[in-house]
Amino acid sequence: MSFAQTKEIIRQCRRDHLEMSDIMEELEDVFTKPKTQSISHFCARQQKHIANYLKCFIESSPKVVLNSWFQNTPDMGKPLDLLEDLPNNMKSSDFEKVVHKISKVFELRYESYSKIAELAKTKELFTQLSSINQHASEQFHWSLMENRDL
Repeated sequence: MSFAQTKEIIRQCRRDHLEMSDIMEELEDVFTKPKTQSISHFCARQQKHIANYLKCFIESSPKVVLNSWFQNTPDMGKPLDLLEDLPNNMKSSDFEKVVHKISKVFELRYESYSKIAELAKTKELFTQLSSINQHASEQFHWSLMENRDL
């Protein structure tokens, strides 16, 4: 997979996650008016992470973006290096394992958003977040598989 192809995948992920950020604005009350101190701390951490994540997309190079994206997932290492190091003759089964590991970030993101949506007690919002996350995950996996042989 070339660096240009990898960058295009990152751009698609960025579009999906920027769409997700619009929905995050609906959670402002959870961030600013928490009912307990523990929820306050949790929301502050989430808000900071989301802000740093989006700031990284706006201001940074693709490599910095991906490394920031996975920084809370220690077993992922440096994902862009992981993608660049894939050999052209790699077995399909091994490639799928790599794709699975990279796609894991969407599951981790989903867990985080699920906790926030639960705090918001908003079924509709939870559904929206779930739907967007699922779409992003499918698009990311599909893009990687489509670009495998290019």
